[in-house]
Amino acid sequence: MTWKYSLALFLFFVGLYLLTSPGHLYTIDSEVSYETTQSLVTRGNLDVSGNRITVKDAEGHSTGRYGLLQMVLCIPLYLGGQAMDAMFPNPDFLYENWRITLVATFNQFVAAVGLVLFYLILRELGGKHPACLAATLSLGFATPWWTYSRDLFRQPIAGVLFLWAIWGVLRYGNSRRKSGLLEAAIATGLSITNRITVVVAWPGLFLLLVSRVWGENRKKILQLISITTILVTVGILLQIATNYWRFGHWWGWAYTERIFSLSFIPRNVPDLLLSPARGLFLFCPALIFVFHGAMATWRKDRGLAAAIALMFAAKMALFGTYYDYTGGMNPGPRYLIPIMPVLYLYVGVLAITEWKQKSFRYPFYFFSGIGFIANGFNSITPYHLSMTFWDQVSRYFGIEKYEGRRPWDTKQEFYDVLIGRWILDGHYAVLVIYVTIIGALIAVSLYWLLPTLRSREE
Repeated sequence: MTWKYSLALFLFFVGLYLLTSPGHLYTIDSEVSYETTQSLVTRGNLDVSGNRITVKDAEGHSTGRYGLLQMVLCIPLYLGGQAMDAMFPNPDFLYENWRITLVATFNQFVAAVGLVLFYLILRELGGKHPACLAATLSLGFATPWWTYSRDLFRQPIAGVLFLWAIWGVLRYGNSRRKSGLLEAAIATGLSITNRITVVVAWPGLFLLLVSRVWGENRKKILQLISITTILVTVGILLQIATNYWRFGHWWGWAYTERIFSLSFIPRNVPDLLLSPARGLFLFCPALIFVFHGAMATWRKDRGLAAAIALMFAAKMALFGTYYDYTGGMNPGPRYLIPIMPVLYLYVGVLAITEWKQKSFRYPFYFFSGIGFIANGFNSITPYHLSMTFWDQVSRYFGIEKYEGRRPWDTKQEFYDVLIGRWILDGHYAVLVIYVTIIGALIAVSLYWLLPTLRSREE
């Protein structure tokens, strides 16, 4: 039945995320990513139009700074948009063309895959369906995982690869299936081809692997670690090959202009954790259970508990000392998005161990509800222009002054969401068709998911 739950969860989250799809690209980062995909399809190179975040390649052409994994995975959506542009060119109900509209949905599918993996990890840890589903819904709608499904940032896919690696290691530990180990190694190796900064989390993943093979005979341990090392090395070599293609050098100019200093910690860490603009605990209110959840995870699986702690500490150390830690005018801690679902596993483990306790369930509902309101607000707001939910709260109480960020305007903000534009501009026919299709996806998923909540077996 797990495959049915997985497919149902995927359809459910894709459907609801598509209802808040903006249908366009927000940021320069996303435009460069899109143009790279376009160049790969149309010209077979990595050239993009010059702007302030591009660099020069070995031949003097402008190219993006980023790893290619996301750009390659966007190719099917680009080709689908290209076909739609040929059949139905430039309809007035889109912000731009079909290619951009479809590519802009990429992270909505990626985020849904991540949530399925999160659910499967909790099941692998012995969780029952209702508790696993509740924790997954909380991650999906009460955290910035929802907000960051809307644009073409590379953080969501980095988080998915972390979850895939963890799931693979847990599967290997529970059933000794080498396929799980291979998947974990592939996910870890591919992660560097998306974001170079993920390497700081690799020691945590390695610790998790060691905790699962510990107790095997020495020959078996060396064999397993060798397989993993080879596959991870392949990922590193792919990144080096990409750098040579772009820059004619194994490291590449994309990574040379970075400033790190311990002196940034007093400014960065409080802002990343508690500020109304990007505070992790304000944008993920259910993380109030993180310390209790860490202890519950330690009792249940010490290897996993230690691995999560090490991965999160490494990410915080990296961006706590990074001069440009904010990631721009974006809601929540954008650079912590890859590690956020991993940290949320503490909350998930607490849910599957204490779900029958009302003293946990009701506060969990309450804090997840706050997260749903805050992130739902942010998910229909053009996040590079408008104040976040917590910015608005701070402004209301006069705690902080905000300049350059516009306050809430219902029509102006809802117009940014594709279905909001259709409602306000009178594109009712396309709205009905779209909502009918999405409604069918959600209905099928709920048909599979909801009856199991009452099942004695579960």
